[in-house]
Amino acid sequence: MPLVLGVLFWTNMDRIVAPPDSDWTMVEPSEEEFQEMEERVEGAERGLEEDGRTTLTLDERDLNVLVARAIREQRARQEDGPDLEPQARIRIIENQLLMDAMIRIPESASGVPRPLRGAPVGMQLGLRPRVDDTGDLILGIDDVRIGRFPIPVASLMGLMREMAEQEGHQDMERQLELIDPETGEIRIPAGDLAEGDQAIRIDALEVSNGRLHLEVSRPEGATPPDTEGAEGA
Repeated sequence: MPLVLGVLFWTNMDRIVAPPDSDWTMVEPSEEEFQEMEERVEGAERGLEEDGRTTLTLDERDLNVLVARAIREQRARQEDGPDLEPQARIRIIENQLLMDAMIRIPESASGVPRPLRGAPVGMQLGLRPRVDDTGDLILGIDDVRIGRFPIPVASLMGLMREMAEQEGHQDMERQLELIDPETGEIRIPAGDLAEGDQAIRIDALEVSNGRLHLEVSRPEGATPPDTEGAEGA
């Protein structure tokens, strides 16, 4: 399940930094909240193992706990630590997901107003997630704002392409491949959500009443991962 939320958190984590001044702050869950979410995720995984399917409903706070956990794990992987602390949050308004983050745009970037380059600046993505008949996860991008400026999806793609070319970011190049240039949608093939024995399929996804509802199953032929063996390794 964290993998599914990781897909929503698709922007390059290395570029998400805390603002020097901001009117919002990232959710900082307590250890009890982290533990409670861990137990919920484990319960969902047990449902997959026992029944081959499971349902999970996440509210805005739950999603931000998962975001905070992903950032904590990313910090732990960095030997020297980031110059500025990563910061992001997710909001749910009606049937739309909004992701707020702070990014640092290179001075050399084109298609972006000059005042937005070089220093940390706020970015907002308006996302409408859905699942198509093949099980692919589709993220419609309704709105992109950098600072106070609305940015066309094509400009966002151009910015990502420049950053990938300048710094050789293969992850960002892969993200670009997932964006349909005509519709501006991000398509995550079902096979990319997990592979082999851990393969999963999202059967239904809905954002409504301030909650994200997920129905997940294992494709025919997939077997549960050997969690006991993994723990003992």
